[in-house]
Amino acid sequence: MPATGPAQQPEEERAAQQGGGTAVRLDDLPATLTARGARSFAGYYTAGTPLDPVSLEADVRAPARPSATPTAAPSAAPAKRTGRTAPGAIEDGAVDWGVRRTFREYVTGPVAAGRWALASGARDGGALFRFPAGEGTYDRKKHVLKADFHGSVRFTGRQGLDLGLGGLRVTVAEGRGTLYADVTSADLTGKKVPLVSFGAEDLAPKDGLLQLVEAPSELTARGAEAFGGMYRAGTEMDPLTLSIALTDEARLPALPDLGESASPSPEARTSRTPDAKTAGAPRAGNTAGDGPGGGAALPIGLALGALAAAAVALGLVRGRRTPTG
Repeated sequence: MPATGPAQQPEEERAAQQGGGTAVRLDDLPATLTARGARSFAGYYTAGTPLDPVSLEADVRAPARPSATPTAAPSAAPAKRTGRTAPGAIEDGAVDWGVRRTFREYVTGPVAAGRWALASGARDGGALFRFPAGEGTYDRKKHVLKADFHGSVRFTGRQGLDLGLGGLRVTVAEGRGTLYADVTSADLTGKKVPLVSFGAEDLAPKDGLLQLVEAPSELTARGAEAFGGMYRAGTEMDPLTLSIALTDEARLPALPDLGESASPSPEARTSRTPDAKTAGAPRAGNTAGDGPGGGAALPIGLALGALAAAAVALGLVRGRRTPTG
């Protein structure tokens, strides 16, 4: 006769059981967000926010039988730590940078008719990109920062446009900073290429947060190579915002959504996007109307049309004033 097992236990009793038999099942455990978890959500939720309940199930091993052989007494000396946190290690960080406004407009404009794509954790804030998960060190005495960030962005389009930026790194020393990136393009491919430099005199910790907001940035000589000579060295690029958490309690600012007429692909462009005459390839070097917020120059066709209209109007006025014979 086959052996009979115990009666089937109701589901409610098995769900509440803890440690009975060889399995443990826990259902609907309350969960709250931690401080580090809040940083992963870029500030959208605060620490202590209730989350969805957690359920788990695990097998439990039977306790080992005591051995007859006596074990050695534990040593009084503390065990050595196998790992060591680097002095001045940062807890988290992010760098916000939009490359250059006119470049983004060129990418999605009618000339390049291209797009950009983000990967490896990079996020789109409308008028800038966020590269998160900063790791590195900060020397409080020397005010020296070395930090690496996750995320990448790739711009593609017609006329051979294919530029990839990833593996971003920021270094700050003696009041100056440099943004590096791994570059992949037709004109330059390299690791840790210095793209832009920026002033960092105001970079100082406050409440565990090291922050530099919208620092003007300038293209380096190597950065100009990455853009295939589209811009000269010294060209003003988009401002850069750097946020570094030095303590576990410090929180990074939420990703801003500034809005932008240029979108990742030309299909999603709005009516505010310039037409073909004003959204052509960016000009090399700095010009009065080419920086962020600068006005666009009047196209030649419109200028000639305006002169022709003025000439016709002047002729009509003179004809009216000439006495008839």
